[in-house]
Amino acid sequence: MKRQPLVRLTLYLLALGGAALFTILLLKEGVQDVASAITSAGWGVAAILVFHFVPMGLDTTTWWLVFPRGERPPFRTVYWMRWIGDSISNLAAAAELGGEI
Repeated sequence: MKRQPLVRLTLYLLALGGAALFTILLLKEGVQDVASAITSAGWGVAAILVFHFVPMGLDTTTWWLVFPRGERPPFRTVYWMRWIGDSISNLAAAAELGGEI
């Protein structure tokens, strides 16, 4: 039994749920208030993005190089896996105590 269609469907449903939750929260807090908060942050938002994505990109590169050349997944896949790993570590405080698996 192929699970790929089921995984893809689950991914789309979770993405749709996340987009719906984002939209609800945005409307609840007020689009104007959120836009003004982002605008007032100015270049600080860009600095935070660089501060986050550069180290993550370097970490992803090192993980990507660990795979043997013939079996290396695409860089984008490894980056996605790294992003998911960071997200779970941030949500589950216990992951910080035990380290990465």
